[in-house]
Amino acid sequence: GVPASESQNPLILPLAGHELGHVVWRRKGVKKEFDPVIRSRILQLYKDRWREFATRFNVASLTADRLESDLFLSRIWGQSYRIAQRQLEEVFCDFVGLYVFGQSFLHSFRYLLAPSLGQYRVINYPRLRDRARYLVTLAKKYGLAEIPDYPNSFSEQEPTLSPNDVFILKVADDATEQLFSLLFDLVEKYHGKAEKFDTGT
Repeated sequence: GVPASESQNPLILPLAGHELGHVVWRRKGVKKEFDPVIRSRILQLYKDRWREFATRFNVASLTADRLESDLFLSRIWGQSYRIAQRQLEEVFCDFVGLYVFGQSFLHSFRYLLAPSLGQYRVINYPRLRDRARYLVTLAKKYGLAEIPDYPNSFSEQEPTLSPNDVFILKVADDATEQLFSLLFDLVEKYHGKAEKFDTGT
């Protein structure tokens, strides 16, 4: 939801595209198709960082090939997996909003979420500045006019986490960073009857 005071603000309308994205992700097959990709990337990142992971979580007696069979290890990397799932769903929804509303979505996104008023980041979302950067990447692909210094309009404070939780979140963030561009094609594949924004040309 949005504040009731904003209900008549036309800048809020394009954000409906983001909410549409959640329906598409969960009901139209995107989640089912993309979850295995996320899981595979998370597992690979844990394998790549096994030495640091094993030391930090005191599991040096185990080996990386136990990641999927050991319940204790699964509970740990499963946290990164679930965070990355949520993050990438949000990015996909942003992309659906951009697909439907074009540059209007970028202005609405900035109007609602920037500048920061000191709020803390929610870990199930990518950093706001990263979300903005991902949107700019797709906007360039769509040939939209550049909004100067757009990602730097956003800021937020990092939450206070334990060192272990910092590691878990870092893996999720890195998976999102590595996978977000794969969502471009999924928007094209699953947008259904939602039409692409009108360029006016």
